[in-house]
Amino acid sequence: LHYSLSRILYNLARSKSFNESSDEIILYKNDSDILIQGGIKNVIYGFEKITKEINDNQIYLYWGPIASAKEGVDGKIWLNSGIAYGAASIAIFHDIAADFKKTFEIDDIDDLSGSYVIVAGRCKYSSTSGNKPVIWCGSTKYIFIRKYQTEKLIPDVEG
Repeated sequence: LHYSLSRILYNLARSKSFNESSDEIILYKNDSDILIQGGIKNVIYGFEKITKEINDNQIYLYWGPIASAKEGVDGKIWLNSGIAYGAASIAIFHDIAADFKKTFEIDDIDDLSGSYVIVAGRCKYSSTSGNKPVIWCGSTKYIFIRKYQTEKLIPDVEG
């Protein structure tokens, strides 16, 4: 089936059955080389489903909500799925950080909190403790963010 990252993320967020589907998807690196191929339930992992045994050093699609985001002094952008140290994080390489912000029209990194993200990348467990999954993103082609607008809490009132 042909799905864009935005369509996959939309379906994942709206339907639990989509995440458990055996429908096959293929994500290409270029016109001929395959980056990810397989049944949806075998190649897409929600942040809460990442395990060292299955995901360490593996390239899959990873997705979920962004709890916080920050830009490091080295220029990397970090998208964190939770406040606990062991929660999954996405590291966006410094050499694509400016392109990432431009692509997703990001003025303030903090505004990404509450957004949903899907990324094709290699998951590596941190060398510090070995308990934190970090998904490395080296291209804006392999990531999509859906920002949600905050609803107005007070309706407009005409004077």
